[in-house]
Amino acid sequence: MKWNLMERDDISHTVVPEYGRRKLILYADTLREIAESFEEVPEMETKSQLQLYLYKTRQEQNILLAGQLDETARVLSELASETYATSYLMERLRKKVWKGLKENGLVVRDLYVIEMKEHLEIGMTIRATDDEIYHTDDIMEFVSELCHRKLRQTSTNASYVHEDPVTLVFEEEVNFFIIEGIAKAKKEGETDSGDSYLLKEFGKGMYLAALSDGMGSGAEAARDSEKMMDLLDKFMETGFHMEKAITLLNSMMYLQGGKERTLTLDSCEIDLYQGTCRFLKYGAAVSFIKRDRKVWRIGANSLPLGIFSKGEPEEFAYGLEDGDYLIMMTDGVVDAYETNLLGMSLQEFIGQLEYENPRQMANMLMNMAVANAEGKIRDDMTVIVLGIWANT
Repeated sequence: MKWNLMERDDISHTVVPEYGRRKLILYADTLREIAESFEEVPEMETKSQLQLYLYKTRQEQNILLAGQLDETARVLSELASETYATSYLMERLRKKVWKGLKENGLVVRDLYVIEMKEHLEIGMTIRATDDEIYHTDDIMEFVSELCHRKLRQTSTNASYVHEDPVTLVFEEEVNFFIIEGIAKAKKEGETDSGDSYLLKEFGKGMYLAALSDGMGSGAEAARDSEKMMDLLDKFMETGFHMEKAITLLNSMMYLQGGKERTLTLDSCEIDLYQGTCRFLKYGAAVSFIKRDRKVWRIGANSLPLGIFSKGEPEEFAYGLEDGDYLIMMTDGVVDAYETNLLGMSLQEFIGQLEYENPRQMANMLMNMAVANAEGKIRDDMTVIVLGIWANT
């Protein structure tokens, strides 16, 4: 196949190829039709009290399922129609990068340069000529020099470029980075912890920390919380917004009904470009933000997931600074501190901690929780400490 290497003058570009776009639209339309069929619950002419209850229950469940299908269809439609518009300056930069890559022996099949929230993203499909091999780190450094911006690799990039075409995406380096510290302890007599967590950056500088506590303890609680984290990971990776992903998870749990199991969820989305964070808490234990000796307590008054068809979370948003720490924990840890051997509250104790290493801080919080509980671990306990530092 001979590729057209001419630089395009258009300013609007489609991300998904036409064949793939049509398939995605077809999938989305099909899901919407299925959703409409679930929304149509035929009326009953006469209803006893029991029939009325069953009818309303079925109607509510169908509406929830229809909502799930509609949201999935929306994500597919957005992906199918995703385009990127570039300014005149970005188009000039695109041509400059295209030319630079060609002059260095790379065949460029496609390339885009966009600026979102004042940070740069560059994507390209390229291959090497003849038997040449290029390391993608070298390509990244070269493109960084052309753009006068410090770029970084994304997780999907290949390590090398050779004769087969590969797609690479480079993002502008984030303004903040995170170092994680985790400490866990299982309830005495149990082989599995009912606590599960997810710590992951999902691209475009958005990092998610999520902590879930399954009802009870042991293998069953572990399965529930692990499944929650796995599905949340998949939803976020697919492109769902955090609120929509959690709404779908709550609906799924509510529809299970008879299992009579609930889950807490503590989620914190961190924008590594802007230096901001946003908590959504569903029945989760208290969290904290530590800045030197000052500590903010982040509430714990909402209900867990799965109790109502539409869960209402607690939501909190904060600006972050270099050297801040985000501290999340399950209620097993908080309950252990109720036996106060320290002569101070948990919030005051966190303010006194002088560790810079998040792992050391997490271990100290866990060790003191166990000490407060007189060495007896009566519930699963998990502590997550995220250290936030400026990327200078």
